[in-house]
Amino acid sequence: RQAEIHELLRILDEQQNHLGTTRKIEIDSPAWFAIQLLGEHSAASAVPTLIRLIAVRDSSFSLLSNESTPHWNAFPAAVALANIGMPATLPLLELARTAAPDGTAFQLAGATLEAILGPELALAAATQYGQQHRDFAEKARFAQLSQLIRAGHRRWVAYDAADFSPE
Repeated sequence: RQAEIHELLRILDEQQNHLGTTRKIEIDSPAWFAIQLLGEHSAASAVPTLIRLIAVRDSSFSLLSNESTPHWNAFPAAVALANIGMPATLPLLELARTAAPDGTAFQLAGATLEAILGPELALAAATQYGQQHRDFAEKARFAQLSQLIRAGHRRWVAYDAADFSPE
């Protein structure tokens, strides 16, 4: 199983520059399957890679149609991190501490924390993390994260992020 996880991570490493630049992933591509399988295997060793790819969206969601608004589940790395669960919580909090508060990565960090822990535990984890990291406890940043957690991953929409592009 470890060899399989290593191979899946290799596939993502090869595609990381392209995915980071385009911020899109083709459904059924090797990288898309790698993300899906890493989540299904609850591969904790994949968390750093998935954190870097959290804002990459599934290109199969048509943004020109009213039928498909880019919600949380349009971001396969976020879904995989939620499937991995607890090993992803501290890296998600670290992402929320360092990412631009109006950006997709920050917003997905909050929504994914809620998907893993539920709203009450996610707020408690963020509060405790903020006690250890003063820059995170900054009122505006913490307030924004708390709002995202309370709203939840099912109600989050990518259009709320300042850096999200429909193209």
